[in-house]
Amino acid sequence: MYMENVIEIRSEVDPIFRLAAAIEEWPRILPHYRSVDILRETAKGRLANMSAWRGNIPVRWQALQTVDPGAKVVGFHHTHGFTKGMDVYWRFLPLSVSDAATTRVTISHELAPRSPAVVVETVNRLVGHLFIDYIATKTLLKVKEL
Repeated sequence: MYMENVIEIRSEVDPIFRLAAAIEEWPRILPHYRSVDILRETAKGRLANMSAWRGNIPVRWQALQTVDPGAKVVGFHHTHGFTKGMDVYWRFLPLSVSDAATTRVTISHELAPRSPAVVVETVNRLVGHLFIDYIATKTLLKVKEL
């Protein structure tokens, strides 16, 4: 499964990048996030338990977050939960739009199939559209508002 969510935000890259990297703040600023608990920091990144709402359905997962300030990429590798093995990347591209600073933010999700094709198609439809796309879209819209 591969999917992307994209939005353009009237802002310089750095404020959006800092917001995306500060996952410990997400439950305070993103109403659909229930909690983000940093379990430990390692040389590779920060391991966190994360939970959000999909409508009124609670979802949770564990991910290793990596932050590359030079490349302006925030990454997540899901280590536990239904989406175990999924890689998520936030990428930030500065755009020139009539003298106003604008940034294109892309969140990509990639999950390699672990099951027979019928199950993979079900996962793509249910998990991809109903959960991942829903939460990523809400996240980007709120980030744009902020």
